[in-house]
Amino acid sequence: MFEVGSLEPKAQAGLYVSKIEQNPKYIAGDFAIMSNWCSTYAQSSKDAGFADAIDYPRLENGVEDTVTVRPSQIIVLNGDSAQVEAAAEFVNFFFNNEDAICALGTCRSIPSGEKARALLSEKDMIDPQVAKSIDLAVPRVARPVSSVYNNTEVQKIFSDSVELLSYGMQTPREAAEDGYEQLLDKLEELKDLQ
Repeated sequence: MFEVGSLEPKAQAGLYVSKIEQNPKYIAGDFAIMSNWCSTYAQSSKDAGFADAIDYPRLENGVEDTVTVRPSQIIVLNGDSAQVEAAAEFVNFFFNNEDAICALGTCRSIPSGEKARALLSEKDMIDPQVAKSIDLAVPRVARPVSSVYNNTEVQKIFSDSVELLSYGMQTPREAAEDGYEQLLDKLEELKDLQ
């Protein structure tokens, strides 16, 4: 995709990691499509005018047809607390009371509960494209992301592989094989730490 120009050259795109809205090509509307978290839609769409949320492309004979979906809130109750029942009542209120849902709106990301999303959509408190993107993703929820995948050293292996590939320093096969070997080594190291 880099070779045929479907993706912006890494030397240019790399300057705008985590700040795509500052990329001049993005601002000029030169990007036909982008993939990002639903909660970033308001910021990423305002300058470039992205108009529609669409479903992820699917391979006709793909093994897995999933999309990574993460909950916007995770709250844990301490079972050893003397106030477990009061805490449970608060959590129930926090996630299910209409006044609480409206008061929070989307300030802590897009609610993962259908009731909350429906209420906020009904009150025009969620951008319709954000609601649409969630409706497209939720039926295809992937298995939870492994904590190992979120390990910064594991992430760096993926990132370095993409860098070497995108700058033409490795072929796709070389990047895959090298990255795979590094991942096996890192996983063995992480296994020993547990």
